[in-house]
Amino acid sequence: MLPVRVFASLERCGALMVRRAKPLTPADAALWHQLAQTVRPLDRSGDAAPPSPPKLRVSVRDTVPAAPDMNADLAARPVSGASLDGGWDKRLRKGAVRPQRTVDLHGLTQAAAHDALVSAVQNAYADGLRTLLVITGKPRGPDEAPRGILSQRFPIWCEGADLRPYIAALRPASQRHGGSGASYVILRRQR
Repeated sequence: MLPVRVFASLERCGALMVRRAKPLTPADAALWHQLAQTVRPLDRSGDAAPPSPPKLRVSVRDTVPAAPDMNADLAARPVSGASLDGGWDKRLRKGAVRPQRTVDLHGLTQAAAHDALVSAVQNAYADGLRTLLVITGKPRGPDEAPRGILSQRFPIWCEGADLRPYIAALRPASQRHGGSGASYVILRRQR
């Protein structure tokens, strides 16, 4: 905003063009009058306290959900080759399964991505969800410079002791949900 003195001197010398308002037509004046009748003046007494901000509802888990029990046979099988019934696999390949939650690890460091994945899987299991879409980013081809460390580390992380008890199987995502840059994590049922 210009100071008043500068504004006035610019206006006098013609450097500042001031647009004059057009007069209202009778129809516009009638409409304005009708609108002005609906407006109430603000209470300027100052006695009214400002409204309190809305209270946010946030649920915070204090503890990590208990991992389900695993027998030795289940623990020995890798999650990427774990079997699902034919209906699950068919629906996953076609992209007919809608992920109940999505986790985007793309662009995170390895440590931050691992922490985000562990938290997301444990929270999804605690919430009773079955399908999780994990986005790691698309790896480059074999003839290009190496890249895609998250997509390489993701299956290894899922085999770890902190995630394996929660995961029933891993499957590649359909093109609809990210193709080679994403994977479905099928969580075990709560018993």
